[in-house]
Amino acid sequence: MKESEKGLAEAQRMAHIGNWVWDIATDKTYWSNELYRIFGRDPQKLAPTIDEFHSYIHPDDRHDYVNLANKALNEKSSLCVDFRIISDDGEERRVYMQSKIILNETNDPVQIKGVVQDITERKKTEEKIHHLANIVESSEDAIGTLTLDGTIISWNKGAEKVYGYSVEEILGKCVSILAPPHLERVLKLYNAW
Repeated sequence: MKESEKGLAEAQRMAHIGNWVWDIATDKTYWSNELYRIFGRDPQKLAPTIDEFHSYIHPDDRHDYVNLANKALNEKSSLCVDFRIISDDGEERRVYMQSKIILNETNDPVQIKGVVQDITERKKTEEKIHHLANIVESSEDAIGTLTLDGTIISWNKGAEKVYGYSVEEILGKCVSILAPPHLERVLKLYNAW
C-alpha cells in the first residue's frame, strides 16, 4: 500500500497533476501533496474550503469559473475547465481542472472529486508557437515546410504571392512542382540520390 501511494505521488509530481475531494455536507476538502505544490500552499495547512479555493482563482476568471461550477453542480454533471490561479507565492499559473460529482442513493450530490493539472508551461509554449505562426503567415517572404520526401505540408501567403499557388492547390504536392522545367533533370538525379 505504501509503495502504491509513493508511486502515485511520484506520478502526480511528474505530470504536475494533483487530486482533491470535497465533502459537500461537511465542507471538508482533501488535497494531494502535488495540489499543494501547484497552488504554492503550505502543506501543513488544512486544504482550503471552497470559498478559500475561489480566492486562488485569478479575479478575471473567477466569475466564469464559479458560474460553470454552479451549473455543473445544479445539472449534476462533470466539469472540465482551464483557468488562471494566483498561488500563495504570488505566481500566476494556468491550470486545467476536471471534476466529477458523486451522488447518493437519492440522487443528491454528496461529494465532488477532481484533478488539477498545472498547464502553465504548455500554455506558454502554445502562445510562442501561435506567435511564431502569425509571423510566418504574415511574412512577405515565401515560407513553406516539407516532409523528408519533399511533400509540401505548409505554405504561407508570401509563398502564394511568389509562386502563384494557393494553399489548397499546393499542399500534398511534391516540391518539384516549383522547379523551372530545365531543372527537372537535376531534381530527378537529386531524388534518386
